[in-house]
Amino acid sequence: MFTGIARASLRTTPLYKIIVPVNMARLLFVKDRLFGLIVVMIILWTGCDSLIEEKPEFARVEFRLRRIEGEAFLVTAAAQARPSFSDQETISFDTLSVRRGFDYEGFVRFFDQDGRDITSMVRTKKEERQIFYTLRDVEGVTIRVADKENEYGRNEFGENLPVGLRFYLFVPLGFRGSRGEMRVQLVAFPNQVKNGVNAQGGETKIDFDLPLVVNPLPGPQALDQITRAVLTLEPLDGSQAQTVTAANPAGLHLGAVEVDTLRVEPDKLYTGRIELFNDATGEELTDQIRADAAYYQFSYDVFHDEWLDLDVDENGLPFGQAFTYDLRGRRIFRGGLVRLVQYEPNFGGEKGLSESGQVVMEFRLFHRAGI
Repeated sequence: MFTGIARASLRTTPLYKIIVPVNMARLLFVKDRLFGLIVVMIILWTGCDSLIEEKPEFARVEFRLRRIEGEAFLVTAAAQARPSFSDQETISFDTLSVRRGFDYEGFVRFFDQDGRDITSMVRTKKEERQIFYTLRDVEGVTIRVADKENEYGRNEFGENLPVGLRFYLFVPLGFRGSRGEMRVQLVAFPNQVKNGVNAQGGETKIDFDLPLVVNPLPGPQALDQITRAVLTLEPLDGSQAQTVTAANPAGLHLGAVEVDTLRVEPDKLYTGRIELFNDATGEELTDQIRADAAYYQFSYDVFHDEWLDLDVDENGLPFGQAFTYDLRGRRIFRGGLVRLVQYEPNFGGEKGLSESGQVVMEFRLFHRAGI
């Protein structure tokens, strides 16, 4: 009987009264899980700035130059943007200062706002990046990019175009000092449009003008007045040397002093030299002039085309304190000038390129050979 009642009660109990409590428990469980997931998402969202590293921004460019001869780094300069070149408020510059008569090899490095070296951002994307240099108002100075893409790893596109992390700056001797600018541009090239020649199709990441100063040569030391010159010719066969002296207590720069006739033997090859003195002070000036050979040049018009320099200055230009004189097959009797000219580059006198030097010694010599 009891069994029958139980079965009858179960049949007569509404079904929803049994199912609903079970479903409510499941819903509560799901709700708790969803709430926890939402909390985790909120935490991750609010903390994403610390979990995702920001891409570095270019904030500083440094230049280091050394003479191509291989000496230690001699010149440094930098451009600093605050906070960065992509969002610059101010840019400060050093001045790049070089000396005329020297050629330089330059190296470039990039840094972010925290001072970290990020040059690798250019190096690793060498086929999509290039640094361009343009010089302004520095007469005679030239610049050339020295590196190419394959220096920094495999070249995917196979063109091996310039990059610009290394360059050459050529500062010739034959131009006076000047002040100008070196424009520096870092350009990114998406979609393989880099051509290695110009910035066409690229996006400029950095663009600034770095002050560039080309310093003139220091110029020669102050030279005492030359009052006496001794010219000597020695035959290569070891026979008797011939010497002639020109003197003027007031200075050999005042005009051509005539001296006695120099008698030499024909059909011989001579080596010659000239020595200079200031008799008022007792100084020999030859060594001082030789030390400043880049600013001086001897000439011997009296020997016409038969003489040849035996010495040159540090720039490979003629100096002429020592020379050869070839009288083989010649018999002559003539006169002409012997001169020493000083070139002052800071006042427009350019040795080898200018006729504006100052005569600091001059005399007229007659000489006879075989007549």
